Amino acid sequence: MTTSLSRSKLSLRSVLVMSGDARRVALVTGSRGGIGEQIVACLRRDGFIVVGVGRTVEGERIDVDLELQCDITIFDDCLRVTTAVAAEFGRLDVLVNCAGINQWQSFDEFNSVDAREVFETNVWGTVNMTKAASELLQASGEGSVVMVTSTAGERGITGTAAYGMTKAALGSLVRTLAIEWSAIPIRVNAVSATIVPTSMNEAARKSDEYVLKKISTIPLGRMIEPNEVAETVAFLAGTKSSGITGDTIHVDGGVTTRG
Repeated sequence: MTTSLSRSKLSLRSVLVMSGDARRVALVTGSRGGIGEQIVACLRRDGFIVVGVGRTVEGERIDVDLELQCDITIFDDCLRVTTAVAAEFGRLDVLVNCAGINQWQSFDEFNSVDAREVFETNVWGTVNMTKAASELLQASGEGSVVMVTSTAGERGITGTAAYGMTKAALGSLVRTLAIEWSAIPIRVNAVSATIVPTSMNEAARKSDEYVLKKISTIPLGRMIEPNEVAETVAFLAGTKSSGITGDTIHVDGGVTTRG
């Protein structure tokens, strides 16, 4: 990084000393989603100051220390968020990229407009926020990035052509950043889940045929609960995973053990 980052390290540490609060700070995108909400709860339990980020912050307040609205497909909006975090807390130690959308369409059904929307949020939104947070994460000295991905990026799943491509892209990004940022150091890992009952797949789960067929592909014979994903994210965010980078932990009931 440039010398400007070295200057920012000093200013960030000064703010932290002035605030008198040495707790680590985590930023979670998609914090109002089924998985995101559980991630927030786990991180707060583990002593983190948690910043929630979403496309909308309207409605019932969620249990975060600070909630910020952000369109992650716009880099300047992401930069506004990380600047606000620096001003409020003086540091950022963990970034959890949990925001994502899906289009339940086969390859023959979806068009470039549909696919572009999924890529803009899942891939470029993640890239934007990760870039915007990178200097703060480096200044932490023990920064950690956790991507929430999916077995759809590793296994062929009918109706998830665009979604699966985006999750595969994030898996590749994790491995590349782990190498490029190893000397900084910022650790970069992913948590890959099979089907988790959330609003994203609510419509699909109304089909008994779909649910039975899906569960038949999972050796444990059940869906994964949001808190099971969240606990794994919290582990990767914390210092107990300090030797892990470039890895994807599968919370998939054994799906990826099958060829």
